[in-house]
Amino acid sequence: MAGTAPTKRYITTRGFERLREEFHRLLHDERPRVTHEVTVAAAHGDRSENYEYKLGKKKLREIDGRLHRLQKVLDSLGSVARPGCGSAVGCASATRVRPNTSTEI
Repeated sequence: MAGTAPTKRYITTRGFERLREEFHRLLHDERPRVTHEVTVAAAHGDRSENYEYKLGKKKLREIDGRLHRLQKVLDSLGSVARPGCGSAVGCASATRVRPNTSTEI
């Protein structure tokens, strides 16, 4: 299916918020912390034998990869808001089925 536009996938609002929070945490908390660790490790000298430096760079690659994947997922998702209480059943509705006890046919 070359040339076709990707289909929009849907997720609950809660799930979308969890993904967005993970993206924000990685971007604003984890990545700056690991970047600082790499900077400190690089100041110790020879990087070819510096385990902390190599480990920090590996963590940065993993964080950057996860950020890239999350950004693609978040861009391709549509959030499904749960409708308020009512008599209509729609997408993402929680329903409870009761047995019909009437004798009317």
